[in-house]
Amino acid sequence: MIVLLVVLAAFAAALAQLFAMRFEAGDIYPPYSSLRADPVGVKAFYESLGNLPGMDVNRNYEDESRIDTRQAAFFYFGVSLQMLHFLPRRDVETLENIAAGGGRIVICLYPQAEASPKNRPKAKDAAAAEKQETVPSDTKQKEDAAAAPVDLASRWGVNVAVWEAVSPAAQAVPAPSYFGMPSRDQISWHSSAYFTPGDSAWIPVYEVDGRAVILERKYGRGSLVLATDSYFVSNEAMVKERHPDLLAWLSGPCKKIVFDETHLGLAENKGLIYLFKKYHLQGLLIVLGILGILFIWKNSYSLVPAEAAGANGKEEEAATGKDSLSGFVGMLRRTITPARLLSVCLAEWEKTAQAGRVTTAGKREKIQALIKERKSRGHQESGIVVIYNEVSKILAERKLS
Repeated sequence: MIVLLVVLAAFAAALAQLFAMRFEAGDIYPPYSSLRADPVGVKAFYESLGNLPGMDVNRNYEDESRIDTRQAAFFYFGVSLQMLHFLPRRDVETLENIAAGGGRIVICLYPQAEASPKNRPKAKDAAAAEKQETVPSDTKQKEDAAAAPVDLASRWGVNVAVWEAVSPAAQAVPAPSYFGMPSRDQISWHSSAYFTPGDSAWIPVYEVDGRAVILERKYGRGSLVLATDSYFVSNEAMVKERHPDLLAWLSGPCKKIVFDETHLGLAENKGLIYLFKKYHLQGLLIVLGILGILFIWKNSYSLVPAEAAGANGKEEEAATGKDSLSGFVGMLRRTITPARLLSVCLAEWEKTAQAGRVTTAGKREKIQALIKERKSRGHQESGIVVIYNEVSKILAERKLS
């Protein structure tokens, strides 16, 4: 048994250590998540911004419309190209409201290794489909319309194309038409996608072979930033190829930074445990657990001490097989004393005796005399039995007569 306990304890410790290593590395999370500490995560960038004075850096696990988005920069790293073309309308409107209110939206795509234009709609086709949409008339149609996919690239006036294959030595260089360049350094580029601006409001920031890979535009009081690669914000880039000026430029003038995790499939489930943790009700949870254990114990074992043993040292056996008559006799024994027994019996007999019988008065006198004589002798139970038998003989003589 001791060896078994030691083996189980060692197994539990090893399992806990394995889970701790997995969570510490963060490789259970999607690529370009701020929770990953391995090369394809962005945890180093997240923690670096959080260590800067005056910066408020957080992660987002819920709908952006439920949090404070004023003057905030939202980072969306590792966004799939398909998501850029099929984004729910309500999410698109949320992004636009953030930018129009003075925020900054930064969307960096997941690196594209090869072209796949057949599986995505053309920008003009998506725009034509958007124009043909009808205005919903009831609540359900409005909800369906809010969840309907929208081609975000076409809506914002930008086209996304993909080379047949990206060169391993591709370098992104600053665009000559952009003023206020964040950095003059070349950046290694790991994506084969590039942008073709369809709106003059978009300004190329970085280019690869003359094709824009980072764009920026003003939108209301805020701005939008699009990039076809997320490598330059990864943990690996922080070690091998770090560009602090470009990283600082991503947040713009915003002091509040939000790393979004919902687009990667990481959402917070706000159940009962979340409420207990939020309002610090762990003590109440422990008290409820103790009360539950006491309730189970009370229903399993009686809290009343067991009956003491009898005078002879033996436990009294429970009486079984008793009927209603036995219960009635027991009740009489507890309520009527032996001295009153015959008097009570005589009184009950007088209530039930037939009126108008001549022998009733004479026999009553004989019975009363016997009871009086019995009282003068004492309260022995044997005397009661003798008087009862004599009373029965008197009543029997009356029946014979």
